Amino acid sequence: MIPNELSPLHALQGRPFVHLIAQVGAAPDNAAPASGGRGAQGPGAQSPLGGMVPLLLFGAIFYLMVFRPMSKQRKDQEELNKALRKGDRVVMRSGIIGTITGIDDNEVVLEVAEKVRMKFLRSAVEQKYERPADKAAETSSTATAEKK
Repeated sequence: MIPNELSPLHALQGRPFVHLIAQVGAAPDNAAPASGGRGAQGPGAQSPLGGMVPLLLFGAIFYLMVFRPMSKQRKDQEELNKALRKGDRVVMRSGIIGTITGIDDNEVVLEVAEKVRMKFLRSAVEQKYERPADKAAETSSTATAEKK
């Protein structure tokens, strides 16, 4: 028994993969142009930039959400490191609180307790430290000055 027509798989056999995909996605030969005869573009044709818009939008959102805040944080950290002086109370990234007794280009010496000094990298300073009692006294003195 010999089939009258070859199966679709037999018809595609031996052709390159790209040709197979092009043949599967191609419009039928008897299809009328969707653009009213204005050109050779089919119903699914898009401009080359159409596929780039989501990618560019994703890149812009990623920049605004990740890179910009990181660069701002790095800039603030550099300003803090430049402003460090002897006698400043600081908090290290590890949570250690101390007073700067010595400062160098790359290192700071902290006094964490009486006669206990530790040496850290300058970049390990997280922030300047203000005691909560100091903040409360400062806000109450500001409030009384405003009332007068």
